[in-house]
Amino acid sequence: FNAGRLKVGAHYTEVLPVDRIFAEYTPTPWGWIPYFLPEFDEYYRELIAPTREMIALLKVHDVSISGAWCHYPTFQHFRNVIKDFGIGETDFIGYWKNPISHTNPEIKISVYKHIKEKKILLFVSNLTDKVQETQISIDKEKIGFSPTEFTDIENDFPLILNDNKLEVLVNSFDYRIIKIK
Repeated sequence: FNAGRLKVGAHYTEVLPVDRIFAEYTPTPWGWIPYFLPEFDEYYRELIAPTREMIALLKVHDVSISGAWCHYPTFQHFRNVIKDFGIGETDFIGYWKNPISHTNPEIKISVYKHIKEKKILLFVSNLTDKVQETQISIDKEKIGFSPTEFTDIENDFPLILNDNKLEVLVNSFDYRIIKIK
């Protein structure tokens, strides 16, 4: 993605459509775990938004990302948040398997379910050019436990459950990370 017609500018979503990621990057790997190597030029590496968009596009598909050639403080914060959750001890359930019910088809939600603890991480991704809102239904039968704690863990902000639903707003080409415990 650093030359020719697939050279990335600010937006990986322009050169790497969701259907291509789904086809090329989501199969269960065998052998070494592959990492996606960002290829932003110097200008875009200094900006937060392109890195957040890349994370929104890739992590909802469970693609591992290298911290090179992107906005490193943004990437480092993201990596620390998911590491603190215990992402290495989770099972991934992609949005295409409908792991969580919600109201907006423009939003993609994948789930990382912790193997040992009763908690899940929702990776909520908006890959459109408009701010999107969705209501996420929390079904204790579907997630396997009765949740009592809902947190936007990237910003360390508690969320409130209303009528068994979380209302979540996601900026354009961005993501939210929600822990349910």
